[in-house]
Amino acid sequence: MLKTVEYSRGKKTKGLAITYRAGGKNKFGTCPLSCKLNASGKGCKPQEVDKEYLDVIWNSKPKDGEAFIYTHFDPKVWFKNFTQEERNNFATINYSADSIDQVEKAVRNNVPTVFVAKKDFWRGKKTRTEKGILIVRCPEETNPDKISCINCGGEKMYRFGKPRRYNKPLCARHNRDYVIGFTAHGNQKNKIERDEKGGCYADGGNTRIWWDETADQEQKETDAEVLRKFVKSLPPGTILRHHIAGDIGKENKYT
Repeated sequence: MLKTVEYSRGKKTKGLAITYRAGGKNKFGTCPLSCKLNASGKGCKPQEVDKEYLDVIWNSKPKDGEAFIYTHFDPKVWFKNFTQEERNNFATINYSADSIDQVEKAVRNNVPTVFVAKKDFWRGKKTRTEKGILIVRCPEETNPDKISCINCGGEKMYRFGKPRRYNKPLCARHNRDYVIGFTAHGNQKNKIERDEKGGCYADGGNTRIWWDETADQEQKETDAEVLRKFVKSLPPGTILRHHIAGDIGKENKYT
């Protein structure tokens, strides 16, 4: 199931086009069972990626715009090592790592990577280096009144014919030489602090309400078909963030 929103009014994602993805009657149905943040006992096997949907994701970059996404699936089942020229034509898929060891492995293989950190990880700073890898804290976390996803890359990119422009958001940059860190957040964050299974921010608050609605909606078309139509409908210059909740998995209706 796929819910699409052309213009987000959420504080962090305001001005972006966004989506939510879920299994039918099972919001974790497109997420990998192996995800450390998924304590539901439901989801996909680690290798079960929805290939048709993934292909649309790769090709979801709006005209003159950007598209990015996060996934907990191992890069070996989805990553494409594009040339620099090719990368400019495709969405950025970020691997969401749960440990520094996972970060190191992904970066070594040129995979755009983000990292979920505990609150004391930053030690009062905006960056930290681990195993020679620079980890940059999400700019919105340290300046939420002035920075959101739409302008975290600085000025440059237009939307709905407005003259103001923004550069690529950091998470939409394929070839960055740093990892982006997100401090555990949401009402489940204490599970991450305690190294427990679970802690998905989307399983609480308003995001959970939207995610539950996505799982309960009626939908005749495949998620790939819905997304393809949505991308074509977006105005030039749109920044599209896939999956405020959900992942790229192929739903297993028996889990």
